[in-house]
Amino acid sequence: MKKKLSDLKEQFGFHKKIVIFLIGLAIVGVIMGSFFTVLLSDGDKTFVREYMQNFINGVEKGKVDILGNLIHIGIDNFFFVAAVWLLGISVIGIPIILFLYFAKAFVLGFSISSFLLTYKAKGLLYAFLYIFPHQIVNFALYILLLNYAMILSFKLIRSFLYKKTIDFKVVMKKYCFVFGFVLLCLFVTSLYEGALAFKILKFSLSIFS
Repeated sequence: MKKKLSDLKEQFGFHKKIVIFLIGLAIVGVIMGSFFTVLLSDGDKTFVREYMQNFINGVEKGKVDILGNLIHIGIDNFFFVAAVWLLGISVIGIPIILFLYFAKAFVLGFSISSFLLTYKAKGLLYAFLYIFPHQIVNFALYILLLNYAMILSFKLIRSFLYKKTIDFKVVMKKYCFVFGFVLLCLFVTSLYEGALAFKILKFSLSIFS
């Protein structure tokens, strides 16, 4: 088992400190996004409640554009992964990568708090059913990609500063493998989020409404 974990770590280039940092950054982003609704004005809170109610009503009545959501979610995930991948080889892209990642966590936290603001205790259940299953997987994949993107950026910076040569072909081969793996997994979670999550939420609404 330890050998398999070691091989996996070697394959994906996990760096413990970077992974811990990214997990911590995600937690901070979710917390800040969750508390952001407290800072909203009464008018903005009313807007959020109305938006969430319209969303839930649409799910309950089956008026959700499944295909449109699948396309939107798929494109959003692709551009995020592609942006991180490209910024990883730009040397100066680390701050932008971290900002994009933090923004993802912030939006997740805001989405959770919006459910709570609108539906109180039930909102936590709705958020868990609609948001948590696939988002946990998504953030694990984001961490995997960002981990390697940051490692690659640091390698390129050290290579530039200390005039050290690196086997760019080998590095890029592994980087492309990570990119393809993350993209494939996000395609699966996009299918879940864009189609199955709505059906699960609709079924839950019929029970708990």
